[in-house]
Amino acid sequence: MGLYTGSGGKVTLGATDLDAIDWTLETSIQLADKTELGSTWKSYVTGIKDWSATVNAIQKTETDPLTNWAQSAASLKLYIDDTYYFEGDGICTSATVTETTEDVVKITFNFVCSDQLAAITFS
Repeated sequence: MGLYTGSGGKVTLGATDLDAIDWTLETSIQLADKTELGSTWKSYVTGIKDWSATVNAIQKTETDPLTNWAQSAASLKLYIDDTYYFEGDGICTSATVTETTEDVVKITFNFVCSDQLAAITFS
């Protein structure tokens, strides 16, 4: 399992582009036990890869729609620095809207990988 964090990024949900404040990305892989009877040590084979991400973003305009983001297909670019980023397509599983003391609307998104993409590409 890998856990990555960063700041900055772009999330595209349908026709809406959002800028990420910060993000967390977790990668994992399923393991299958292939230990033979009588062995003294367990043995595994790797299986399907998976990732999930949590992204905190600011609502850019008052006209950004605040509904129907959950279950939406999304494209994510999560930046490590100005040059390097993780990129992948996923599904938004939840969006939590919070108004801060500065009258800024913060949205926390949770994503899981799309079954069409088994891993995140590091560019």
